[in-house]
Amino acid sequence: MQTRRDKVRSAIAMNLSLCDVVTYPLLQAQRDLIQYYSAGTLDSALQELQEEAGTATAAAASGGTPSGTPPPPASNQPSNLTLSCNANSGAPAAVPTFSPPAGHYDSPQQITISDTSAGAKIYFTTDGSVPTTSSTAYSSPIQVSKTETVQAIAAAAGSSNSPVGSAAYTIGAPAAETAETAAPPTFSPVAGAYTTTQQVEISDTAAGAKIYFTVDGSVPTTSSTHYSGPIEVTKTATVQAIAAAPGFSNSPVSSAAYTIRPPAAKVTVSPTFSPAAGAYATAQQVTISDATAGAKIYFTVDGSVPTTKSSVYSSAIQVSKTETVQASPITV
Repeated sequence: MQTRRDKVRSAIAMNLSLCDVVTYPLLQAQRDLIQYYSAGTLDSALQELQEEAGTATAAAASGGTPSGTPPPPASNQPSNLTLSCNANSGAPAAVPTFSPPAGHYDSPQQITISDTSAGAKIYFTTDGSVPTTSSTAYSSPIQVSKTETVQAIAAAAGSSNSPVGSAAYTIGAPAAETAETAAPPTFSPVAGAYTTTQQVEISDTAAGAKIYFTVDGSVPTTSSTHYSGPIEVTKTATVQAIAAAPGFSNSPVSSAAYTIRPPAAKVTVSPTFSPAAGAYATAQQVTISDATAGAKIYFTVDGSVPTTKSSVYSSAIQVSKTETVQASPITV
């Protein structure tokens, strides 16, 4: 009896798997329960033994009932395993298809859903939920104006519901292709150390490029100073620049460091005297000279410090008494 009940239980489980549980008929459920109960009676147990021995098959082939076979179960206790359900229990309907197919589109799309199963009704969702026969019935193209996934099933007479078909649509203009980058600006004269103020020119090879620069150490942007002519660099500074041109993304920042260092002033060595300082018995003709070419020598003999307003040395000085000759070095 237990074996037969197991068979009935398996048949009920299959029946449920082929039906919509929500709409499983009450009367059908009652009949299935009666059948399960009947499978546990003595008559059903005897029939089970006959089936296992193969006698029931032989009796059906001969059209008679073998000797000793107990009477069939009472009509109010059905023992067959045939279960029925008002839901379709045949092969699944075809999976719905979508047109246009899933993909990336620049503008909203009208989505048509179709199915090859005869008389199929289509039910769909666009909110991510799994469609059932309680979902929206498809009747005309669906407007898809934003990124979303359309899912659908087909239900047809004589067939179980189809597997879920889905199509994901991305709506929106594709990302723009990355523009070519403008060439970094170049500088003339090149970066380096200079002894005088420099007029720095900036140029770029990109057609129609506009150049923006800074000299204060900040990173240049298109809001920085627009380059329109040579930049006067009067002190040590770093010039940074970018180029912006139609059809190009902005260039990388380029820079040039300029060191402005005036040359050290040339200073003459101290003038020399001949004869050298000392004590002499007679008057002396004192000659003053300097090793710096073109140097002018200024001198005094009265103890004051010589300046460029002092006497200019041009020939030997007559020293006829004790005194000090002073001469000044000169910057040229």
